[in-house]
Amino acid sequence: MQIEQNLRIKNAADEEARKYMAEIRRADMAGLEKEQQTVRQREVEKRAYAENPRQQMREMEQRRMQEKLYKEKEIQESRQIQKQYERQQWMLKQKQQQEATDARNSYTEHLASKSRNRARANTLEIKEEEDR
Repeated sequence: MQIEQNLRIKNAADEEARKYMAEIRRADMAGLEKEQQTVRQREVEKRAYAENPRQQMREMEQRRMQEKLYKEKEIQESRQIQKQYERQQWMLKQKQQQEATDARNSYTEHLASKSRNRARANTLEIKEEEDR
């Protein structure tokens, strides 16, 4: 009975030791996992930090290209507006010249008509005087 009791005590002690060792292993594994997670996080941060300047450079280049395209568009629109203005000015000048030509022609025609009317009137007067 003493041997059985000693055996039970020994088995219980062994069981306690196994439980204790398992707990230590779990704690070690948890610590190791936490450490590995920290290392992985640092690697991710390191890559992100290294990638960040490249990303900033890409974004800056993209902004420059957008600004360049915007300026080119503005220049093109300005040229179109300038051409349209010049075309309108040319058309206005043509219209004014045509109106001036029409006015001169009308005035010349008016003078010619007036002159013809005077000539007729003079001719009629002369006929009337001759008839008298």
